[in-house]
Amino acid sequence: MDMIAGRPSEGHLILRLSLVKEGSQVCKFMLVELAGSEQLNEEAQMTSNEKSLFTLARVVYALTQKLDLKPPYLESKLTQILAASFGGNCFTTLIATVSASQ
Repeated sequence: MDMIAGRPSEGHLILRLSLVKEGSQVCKFMLVELAGSEQLNEEAQMTSNEKSLFTLARVVYALTQKLDLKPPYLESKLTQILAASFGGNCFTTLIATVSASQ
């Protein structure tokens, strides 16, 4: 674990595995570990990790609403990478570890 200023440095981790058969991609598996604070204040005070999580939340919101909202995929690198995991013939599973706030 890296330490910066006495705190562990946090970042997102993306592991992407592709199965290729006869020169064409057959399937893609992505394992994503998201890092950031659960306490999101004003957007101007967010770290880059928190901004990407906020954008991811906005993408999920846009996809789940019955409105004609365009998901903001291009607003963060994280959502650009994960864009193919939403919709189409993809299966996406979310596993969350949540703790009570103090």
